[in-house]
Amino acid sequence: MRLSLLIYRKSGTEIYATILVWIGVSLFTTQHCNNFNM
Repeated sequence: MRLSLLIYRKSGTEIYATILVWIGVSLFTTQHCNNFNM
């Protein structure tokens, strides 16, 4: 809940950057887990 409130307070560009960072981290973690499982 607190994170969403902080995001609403930020500007549109910061929100867009945060989304890109989340996507990048999620993709990196999934690839790392797949390589680890292999």
